[in-house]
Amino acid sequence: MRTIIKRSIPLSFTNKTEALVKWSEYHDCCFKHKQALKRYMLSCEQNYLCIYCESKVTLSNESSHIEHIRPKAQDMYPELTFEYTNLAVSCNGTCFNLIDDDSQYNCGHIKDNKYEEEKFIHPFEILDIEEYFKYDFDDFKIYPTNKNITKSDYMINTLKLNSGRLVKARENTYKSFNKKMKKIKNTTKRKEVIKKHIDLVEIQFVSFFKDKYKNLFT
Repeated sequence: MRTIIKRSIPLSFTNKTEALVKWSEYHDCCFKHKQALKRYMLSCEQNYLCIYCESKVTLSNESSHIEHIRPKAQDMYPELTFEYTNLAVSCNGTCFNLIDDDSQYNCGHIKDNKYEEEKFIHPFEILDIEEYFKYDFDDFKIYPTNKNITKSDYMINTLKLNSGRLVKARENTYKSFNKKMKKIKNTTKRKEVIKKHIDLVEIQFVSFFKDKYKNLFT
């Protein structure tokens, strides 16, 4: 996970939702606008990375969905249904599934309505998220730091950030990236390229890579 800075609210979103009560109404009456909203958040705020696991996602509904970070359920936060600062894009938890496997292993759909205010590390409200997590570069899992173990564990477990498929995807992504970088023989140039990829968020699991190469940012 990483901190995300929300941009200005799209005027079309405000105009289309001011008279609506339920999220399903927005889907039914304004599907194209809803897709435009998702595209805006992915391209301008999230760099086409899942808000939680940082997998690469697309605009396709088979790949991602608009996520209410504080759940919009009637017994939770219905008043935030159309609050822009409560909306993000999550993967469907199926990014690395085998063919014909539609099981949802992680992120927004697994989280569903689970939300404990005192434990949740909110990606728009917590500015030092990277201090809550560390990565192991042998098993490719994410672990809590001493920043706040209770909160970190809650996020890892609620979002299933160490599901087997995510862990394997981190490993494969790292090995592929590392192999590509080793082709750059000049060490200084290689470091520059690695830092550029991380700075521009040009790779999935960017927080993993930022942790791996944190010496480049000190």
